[in-house]
Amino acid sequence: MKRLLFVMLIIAAASLTAGAADQPTQPEAAKTNTNGTPKIQFDKMVFDFGSTSLVQQLTGTFIVTNAGQALLTLGKPTTSCGCTVAALKIDKLAPGEKTELGFTMQVGNIPRGHAEKVINVPSNDTSLPSAKLTVKADIVPVFDYTPQVLDVGNLHIGATTNLLVQIKRTDGKPLGINLVESKATFIHPTTTPVSGTSNAVEVRVEVVADGTPRRFNDVINVLGEAGGRPLLMIPVGGRIVGDVVIQPPSLVWGIPDPENFPGPQGAAAATRNVLVSPGAIDQRLVLSNLTSSIPEVKVTIAPSEDGKAFKITAVIDKVPKETVNGTIRLETNLQRQPVVEIPVAINVFRRN
Repeated sequence: MKRLLFVMLIIAAASLTAGAADQPTQPEAAKTNTNGTPKIQFDKMVFDFGSTSLVQQLTGTFIVTNAGQALLTLGKPTTSCGCTVAALKIDKLAPGEKTELGFTMQVGNIPRGHAEKVINVPSNDTSLPSAKLTVKADIVPVFDYTPQVLDVGNLHIGATTNLLVQIKRTDGKPLGINLVESKATFIHPTTTPVSGTSNAVEVRVEVVADGTPRRFNDVINVLGEAGGRPLLMIPVGGRIVGDVVIQPPSLVWGIPDPENFPGPQGAAAATRNVLVSPGAIDQRLVLSNLTSSIPEVKVTIAPSEDGKAFKITAVIDKVPKETVNGTIRLETNLQRQPVVEIPVAINVFRRN
């Protein structure tokens, strides 16, 4: 009997031991997740490309690690400007898990200098709820050109100027320039090789002051042998002036409440003035046949107080039904500028 009882006790103990062994054990990570905290960690906080040239965009990757003891939840990365985009492969990391944060920074519109952008990565790491990553590069121009901007100043109608730009490739390679062009019909660039070198060229720029007096801002595109995007864009600007000087060169009205126009300002809101004077001190100016292409704008003309110029007064006597553009036109006694046209815009904002 005692032997039987002993055997039964042994069997019972073995059964309890087997039952305990069959129970699933709690993973170590799960144990720490109960009371632990997530911790965001990066392989680097600054991604420095160093010096780079002739690239449109730069791409790279940050490695993100959960160095904590609880689930790390990552938010959508944001960037300091639209020229940089960033995205995560996964947005939830268990303790010890890693993922990639890839980014692209557009630098094609930066001709030279330092480029630096910021990527913000939000997370549930309370010690660093928004991590700040920096991406930077120094854009080194392969082409050096002088001057950097062509400013012709005031150029009289009928005159022509001849400017010179020197372009040199700084890395010692052949220049590789195939064409220089301007979309402006009055700007004519041509190239002349620099003797004794294959990595430099002179660009002669002829600006012909034609048409009507105006300000202009254009560019000369320098294209490579493969075509595509310009290697360089050289700004060209200035002002074409005529025998007649107009100030201001255009008239604009903004009418946000047409039903109550002209409002508390009265006649001042409906009136604009233009001073028309000769371009040369010893020039005699005669104006005639003043007209407005906008029926709602009435115009009159009178000599200025000093008698050396004329003042044109334009008044809106009725608000147009919608926004309208037109001109004030007058004739002169000057052979090179017999007609003057002043642009006029009336911007009407009606409520729906």
